[in-house]
Amino acid sequence: MGFFDSFVKRVMDAAQAGKLGKDDSGKLKRMFENTKKRNVVLAKGILTALKAGKAKETDIQRLAGLLENANQKISQDKKPFTKQEENDIRNIFQNAGISEKTARWFSLQMDEFLSSEIKEAVAGKTVVPVPTKKTVKMDFSTKKQKLEA
Repeated sequence: MGFFDSFVKRVMDAAQAGKLGKDDSGKLKRMFENTKKRNVVLAKGILTALKAGKAKETDIQRLAGLLENANQKISQDKKPFTKQEENDIRNIFQNAGISEKTARWFSLQMDEFLSSEIKEAVAGKTVVPVPTKKTVKMDFSTKKQKLEA
């Protein structure tokens, strides 16, 4: 279980112990699920872009270090990156052929959860795939419903 998943479990347990209403509990859970999906997509996208751009392993490890520092700063209510660290991120991205605009956007999107998701992926842990929704399709030739994942 990753950082974000364990955080969600602690929050949901506390919400249930605090007698949070069923509707509000459901909204909170959906908010966490959407955040998780967003972070997984961003983490996969960033790492795929870096690897596709033939980023050096040292650059990827440097990014992981920057993210770890960002996590510590965020938990202290500080800005995640200094100007020098933002420049380092831009250089890492540019070395991989990723635009400066994307690097700037990335540094603005950073939060503890996204940082931990990318850091776990860089460390070799697999990024959990976004769960697919099950849909029901009607097979008109036999007029039966099929459940598809």
